[in-house]
Amino acid sequence: YKHYPSVFNLDKQAIIYVPTNLPHPSREADNHFEKLTSNLSSLLRFSSGGSLILCTSNEHVVNISKYLNDASSINNNIYTQGEKSVAYLSSKFKEDISSILVGSGSFFTGFSIEGKSLDKVILTKLPYPVPDDPYVEIISQGYEKNDIHKYFIYPMMLVKLEQGLGRLIRSNSDYGFI
Repeated sequence: YKHYPSVFNLDKQAIIYVPTNLPHPSREADNHFEKLTSNLSSLLRFSSGGSLILCTSNEHVVNISKYLNDASSINNNIYTQGEKSVAYLSSKFKEDISSILVGSGSFFTGFSIEGKSLDKVILTKLPYPVPDDPYVEIISQGYEKNDIHKYFIYPMMLVKLEQGLGRLIRSNSDYGFI
């Protein structure tokens, strides 16, 4: 893993909010989801542009989309990964500057929307690889359990986190909330 400096001025282009009141997503999954969704309405109202909600599982994508569609306080168009093609969802999301797109996987990378159509990126959890990921098992053979986390799992999470956060600032005129 090698870090390269950003060409953007993130101090002036992004506001980063890290909630401190969420229960641990693995140890208290139900409480984490409940607290996360109870905070979503206020986070989505932070600005009037579009919101990308990045999830770490398809189950989260479905559950968060259902919550948003059922919430009376949310009047935005909601697009959900899996309902239509990625190209269709990307196009509709870009056209509707106040819409919400809920996705995982491919929306962490290779998804580029400039301007007000995307001024909020919300991550539901840190994007750690799944514990029994066969790829991690193969590349970490011969390492002690503690070293696997240090040398493989944690760096993989950082790369995916950085890729996800990179969806927000795509040009020098972009700004937004993470």
